Amino acid sequence: MTYMEKILAFLTSASFITSVISIVLCYILLAVLKGVYRSFNKQNEQEAGLRDRIAPTSYKIIRWIIIALTVLIVLQAYGINLSSMFTGLGVVSIVAGLALQDFFKDVVMGMHIMSHHFYKVGDIVTIGDFEGRVLEFNLQTTKIESIEDLSIRTICNREITKATLTSDLTDFRLPLSYDLKLSEVDTIMAEITRRAEQNEDIRKCTFVGTDEFADSAIYYRIRLLVAPDRRYGALRSLRRIVQEVLEEHHTSIPYNQLDIHSK
Repeated sequence: MTYMEKILAFLTSASFITSVISIVLCYILLAVLKGVYRSFNKQNEQEAGLRDRIAPTSYKIIRWIIIALTVLIVLQAYGINLSSMFTGLGVVSIVAGLALQDFFKDVVMGMHIMSHHFYKVGDIVTIGDFEGRVLEFNLQTTKIESIEDLSIRTICNREITKATLTSDLTDFRLPLSYDLKLSEVDTIMAEITRRAEQNEDIRKCTFVGTDEFADSAIYYRIRLLVAPDRRYGALRSLRRIVQEVLEEHHTSIPYNQLDIHSK
């Protein structure tokens, strides 16, 4: 067989044709993936945390998976026995999987949070017993700054089973004496809500109505519309207003009372 015949035989062999097709398909898939990634970036320019941290990682992972599969197909096409290689890799994978299982749990939950739009950087959220503003978010961790004392907590994504986006609505329950007439209660509440709305942090203050008939007092509900990160200051201001108004109307919050009856 001449040199040209050997070259022709190689170029027309099933191994070479399979390899060429695999490489071409790999190139096409990578080009499509790159186009999708660029389109995603343009559509999500306002989602800085999502675009800058999560999307590049996902893009790199998928790209390397495509390249690795292409290499394996090419090696298999040329008759390279991959069985022993996979056997060794299987043992290594089991050990690595056990060592990195927490890492994989974080990544999977991070992708779940991203795909279901649990939250984004800047949102006020409650995760477990911690409420604060999301400072950073990636596939492994979420960093939150408390709205109460500005402490910062970093939470592994695997520990996040649910996250609640905090509403602007905040309720305040005010106990008043049974001796007060409804007209007096309405007057007191009207004055409290009027003064509360003068606070720049409180966008709206509404007297909702009677909330509970307790043993020593009737509880009335006041509803505030205030940004979550302003809530604690707004509530302190509201409590001060309540004290002032009750003092002006010569009434006070009743103490718990215990009635004892003897024969």
